[in-house]
Amino acid sequence: MKDIQKISIDNNPIRMGFLHPGEMGSALAKVARRNGATTWWASEGRSISTASRAAVAGIEDVGALKALCHHCEIIISICPPHAAIDMAKAVAASGFGGIYVDANAISPGAAMQIAEIVEQSGAAYVDAAVVGAPPNDRHDTVIYFSGEAAHIVAKYFKAEAVSVELLGASRSHASAVKICHSAIHKGQLAMLLATLAAAEHYGVKAHLESLLARHPNTRSLTNEIPEIARRATKGWRFAGEMLEVADTFAMAGLPPELHRGASEVFRRCPAPGSVDQNKLSTDNLIRMLLDHDIRSD
Repeated sequence: MKDIQKISIDNNPIRMGFLHPGEMGSALAKVARRNGATTWWASEGRSISTASRAAVAGIEDVGALKALCHHCEIIISICPPHAAIDMAKAVAASGFGGIYVDANAISPGAAMQIAEIVEQSGAAYVDAAVVGAPPNDRHDTVIYFSGEAAHIVAKYFKAEAVSVELLGASRSHASAVKICHSAIHKGQLAMLLATLAAAEHYGVKAHLESLLARHPNTRSLTNEIPEIARRATKGWRFAGEMLEVADTFAMAGLPPELHRGASEVFRRCPAPGSVDQNKLSTDNLIRMLLDHDIRSD
């Protein structure tokens, strides 16, 4: 493993690679660049839309993943949860020996597995978790870091719109905070969506909404109903996250079934590009949940 302190001292500016620059990765790359890092990505096998987003964000392209791993001292992985382990294996196979930061919505168990994968290849591991929307002038984002090299990475993500918290040397504490937060935040969204769909099926949805609005402890839920469709446009991604929550609960000896059900609710949400997301209403979304033929495979 490279001397992680030496990485932060000898490379000025430090080279940071992003796998792969989606909406969140591109926003974090901008923050890192404002804090003195140069930012890079590998376009091989990626979509035109991803390339366009990277170009707008000012992230420079080195072509292939292996080239990125040889070029950069820090690699940031931000991808759908189901791809996190395979991504770590690909980076490890390249011989990467810098600091590998997993910022995906994964269980603590998956974080430990990824740590072992990248450390066996000679890299240092940092567990990271991003809570909130991509950082910009309108959003406050919290980023948790844990691991022995966490302090080296964290300094590149400090910004007015970002709160950075260090959680010590643990290789999974950041993921544990994120996934437990998702259990409530996104689990409640899935439960509300499924409950509205059940009420619609039985012809009492309007009565349910009226009842929710009458009681102080449920009144706030009625304010969320118009926002459900917008939030659920990422349901395809939340489905995997709910499975990570289920695994986290199971490893703690807690029932995992609730969040496996939440995963199924999100799995029935429209896949990217299958509908006009700007015209998707909560009522349309409810009908999709009730129509099994529209579920994505």
